[in-house]
Amino acid sequence: MGTPVALDIEEIDAGDQRILRVRGELDMAAVPMLDAAVSRVCADRVRDLTVDLGALRFIDSTGLAAIVHASGMCTNHGCAFRLLPGPRSVQRLFEVTGLDGVLPFAEAGAR
Repeated sequence: MGTPVALDIEEIDAGDQRILRVRGELDMAAVPMLDAAVSRVCADRVRDLTVDLGALRFIDSTGLAAIVHASGMCTNHGCAFRLLPGPRSVQRLFEVTGLDGVLPFAEAGAR
């Protein structure tokens, strides 16, 4: 039996905009959930996707790769992509890797 996935993704539908609010831990076990959610949103041909990292407790390198992949999927489907920042411990990983300057983070007050 596998390790239980400690991630919850709430999908908020706002017409041609979608918000994915991720809670918990975005690690190797949880990446397929995020990939599936982003694929589903892209297939719905939404105009904008926002991934809210505000309730994320943990992210590892596979989680970072999944966020980069999500951005690419959106680009390929003509969907605008942005991130709402996570807690300090999560944002620190984006900063250390330099991805905070590459990925489209919205201002913290834009929730």
